[in-house]
Amino acid sequence: MTTASMQTLIDSAESARESLAAAQEQLRAVRTRCTTGNGAVTAEVDSHGALCGLWLDESITESDPDGVGALIIEAAHRAAAAANGQRSAIVANCMANIQSFATPVGKVTASVAVRVEGGIEIETASR
Repeated sequence: MTTASMQTLIDSAESARESLAAAQEQLRAVRTRCTTGNGAVTAEVDSHGALCGLWLDESITESDPDGVGALIIEAAHRAAAAANGQRSAIVANCMANIQSFATPVGKVTASVAVRVEGGIEIETASR
């Protein structure tokens, strides 16, 4: 392997590392809020779908406990689904960036395997 090829490989690896670091930061910043149709409950979740905030409108006092529970679950579920969509887009963008950095260098074989918390798995790719 030539010095230029080695530098190209190092540069590609550094670019991939930077892309992963940026994706991690973006994932940490994800917060999604959803409000029920009647406006009584708003839930906020992070990129993993974990509840970060819950707001109850004063009108909620007119609902029975089972109804309140159902509204909270509805808002949290919708927020988690939206966060999942954001998380998927961030991971897909990161993977596309990493693949764009790949440069053929002699007979070097590279593998990429990524596992993201929250159940999203990206298949291993080899070159």
